[in-house]
Amino acid sequence: MAETKSKKNLLFILIPTIVLLLAGGAGAAIFFGLIKIPGMNFGNKVVKKDEKKPPAKKAPVVTPTKTPAPKVEKPIPPKPDPAKGYAKLATVWDAMDSEKLKQVVSTWRDADLAQVLVKMDEEKVSALLALMDPKKSSTIMKAIQVKASEPEPTPVKKA
Repeated sequence: MAETKSKKNLLFILIPTIVLLLAGGAGAAIFFGLIKIPGMNFGNKVVKKDEKKPPAKKAPVVTPTKTPAPKVEKPIPPKPDPAKGYAKLATVWDAMDSEKLKQVVSTWRDADLAQVLVKMDEEKVSALLALMDPKKSSTIMKAIQVKASEPEPTPVKKA
């Protein structure tokens, strides 16, 4: 009987050991990906159904390069020339009656008025100033004096 007890004891130790070794080996094989069981991906990345795999890299497509079109510079609009405007206005005012001209220039600033009067006929200017209030006429004459004493602008030669 001692022999049967030792066989029983041996079986009690040997059977669970074999079961544990087999289960551990199977678990290790699953863990390292040697055995693939759906839902058991221990070491592998889980790919969700919504997740798309990145597209495979393709060789870059070489397109012929186009030479850029030459840049066309926009023309710079000319700056207004106030002197031309004053000269044109002086021509118009020279043709007007002095009484009407007095009414027209009554709202003008003295400096702007002097710019035009300098370019007008002296007789017409003196007739206009005689019709105006003496104080306003005096300030306009001083402005005409300052404007008339300015040197003429010299044109800049372009290289």
